Amino acid sequence: MGDQPEHHSVRSAASPNLPLESLAESKHIFSTSWRSGVEVLIFLILSFRLVEGNKITALATRNLIRESHLLSSINGSMLTTGDVITVLRELEKHSPLHLQILYDSEYEEATRYLSRILSSDLSGLMVFRYDGTVTTLNQMFDFGKTLKTHLLALCSSINILEIFQTIRAKRLESHFLEWILFTESSNRDDIVLALQKTVHEGTHVTIMTKEKRNAFLVSSIQVDDEGDMRFFVKGKWNQTDRTNRRSLPMLMSADDQHLYWDMRGRLMTMAAVDVIPYFRIEGKCPDGSLRPTIGTDVAILRALSYALNFTFRVVTPEDGAWGYPQPDGTVTGMIGMVARREVQFAMSGIAVNGIRESVIDYAYPYTHGNLAIYSNAPKEKNRALAVLTPFTWQVWMYFIGIILFMGPIMKVFSMGSKSFSTEKQTLDLPVYSFNMFRNVVNQGNLLPTKESAQRIVLVFWFYYCLIVTALYSGTLTAVLAIPSFEKPIDYLADLPRAKANGYTITTTRDSTNEYLFKEAKDGIYKVVWELFDHENRDNSFVDGPETAIARILTEKLVHICPVIGGRIYTGELGRSNFHQSKEEFFPQGDGIPMPQGAPYNTPFSYWLMRMNEGGLIKRWEKIEDERIAVESAPNKGVTKIVITLTHLQAAFFLMAIGYIIGTLVLFLEIGYSQSRFCPKYE
Repeated sequence: MGDQPEHHSVRSAASPNLPLESLAESKHIFSTSWRSGVEVLIFLILSFRLVEGNKITALATRNLIRESHLLSSINGSMLTTGDVITVLRELEKHSPLHLQILYDSEYEEATRYLSRILSSDLSGLMVFRYDGTVTTLNQMFDFGKTLKTHLLALCSSINILEIFQTIRAKRLESHFLEWILFTESSNRDDIVLALQKTVHEGTHVTIMTKEKRNAFLVSSIQVDDEGDMRFFVKGKWNQTDRTNRRSLPMLMSADDQHLYWDMRGRLMTMAAVDVIPYFRIEGKCPDGSLRPTIGTDVAILRALSYALNFTFRVVTPEDGAWGYPQPDGTVTGMIGMVARREVQFAMSGIAVNGIRESVIDYAYPYTHGNLAIYSNAPKEKNRALAVLTPFTWQVWMYFIGIILFMGPIMKVFSMGSKSFSTEKQTLDLPVYSFNMFRNVVNQGNLLPTKESAQRIVLVFWFYYCLIVTALYSGTLTAVLAIPSFEKPIDYLADLPRAKANGYTITTTRDSTNEYLFKEAKDGIYKVVWELFDHENRDNSFVDGPETAIARILTEKLVHICPVIGGRIYTGELGRSNFHQSKEEFFPQGDGIPMPQGAPYNTPFSYWLMRMNEGGLIKRWEKIEDERIAVESAPNKGVTKIVITLTHLQAAFFLMAIGYIIGTLVLFLEIGYSQSRFCPKYE
């Protein structure tokens, strides 16, 4: 029999409390003096308790309770303890599973009896007492996170519904846990109505309804094409009919292959924010949803919808943030929408993070990248003193000292020379010093050199001047042709210096970037966290990298963001206007967040892995990068380097200084001459 949606009465639909009241009324009053453990089990199943049982490995060898003991007899349908044992035995034939029993105070004696019977057959049997708090449920779900488990709930009907309401409120759904509920046809509608309003997608519940001797109607809850949870009849199972084509485990399975590998055009709601290069949103669709246009995640979304046969509509969070769990228990942004199951998934370059995984699950991480620091391009250093930059100040001091020292040296050599001593006129010390300076600037030598000693000294002096001149002219040419820039921000360790120089340190709020620094206990990440403006958070924590990178052009601002997004945004505004740090840090992957226990996680992950291994995602990233490069500012081509007044301003400054000093000396000499030679009148 194919899966058919149920049609049942709506007698309880008028009030959401009616199913709960109906379930409570279905309890049967028994004598307080229990004659045997068999009567305990009769009372439990008569109250349609949820049986979450794993395959019971050794039940095939025992008939624990005689089939003649009736649990109920309603309209000719007799549910016996033997029926329960038969169902468990049929499940055990295929693969052993772990069994957990959850009980409350009303059925403590019954649980003790049942545990004693099953403990010898099941090594993995676990028993939990339900006390009305979420602690017990957390313990049960921790054991069943990675291993397929059946749960047997021995609780009152009110507690049964309370358990499922808690699972819904605390987001404890898990596709590893399977619930089984035995009912009679008389109270089945109440259970169906109550659970359809309570159970979220990802919780597997099967109802086994006894119709006649040896026959059960098997129903499982699953999502329909509209995204609503409904019970569907999976078929009938007869324990004595060996011609059944579908085994009991097949009827009870969630049928994920049919539901989630081909979703038959199901409408999926997903959250996104407008962020390049992942997801560009332009305008709205007729139904009011947002219209995605371009981006790597848009390409991935369309490929997934084609592969899994679903349609989608896009919404965005009110705060426009990626989102994160907050100290008060709330969850912001897209992550919050996923955690609250307002959407089925989200995309927009959402980084995988352990703290986020406490409230949501991720599909396969489909892309990886690092963080980097973006700032304004370093400014060119002032060229006012460019002619002095080829040498350090120590070299200049040494060079000036050598020139001044060479004058006395040559004076000494001239005084010891016979040819100079016969001259009618001897040269003064300033003449020697000035000629040494002439040699340095390639203006020749006017000193008479008739002796070998003088010539030997001058040969080495000329060679020294040649080397110094060549070094100076070559370095000066390089300085003028290749401009020198201020020290850029290349490392996290440079951020304190940037902060001291008036820069504002920014990153995206409620993102992995923020929490990377926020959660740091020590080290450079902790140092950087202290540099953010915590008094006015809007200064340091922005909505997205697009806004912050645009502000870099007009403000002293530094932004920390993923490399792929930074390259795209700087490309739009002209990469020559920005500087990306040499240091790339904190490798991270981007994934698709989904509600915890989402059964469509597996097919999503499968196709994401296929696309990644096939190179499609890298190809889409490259296409987006090339598109941005074409749309960005045109290339101005190769710029010719010419010498301008800016390059030569230092030379003019030196010449002006020479004129000023020469003028002052001229006036001093005139004044001195006049005071010396002018006649004095008495």
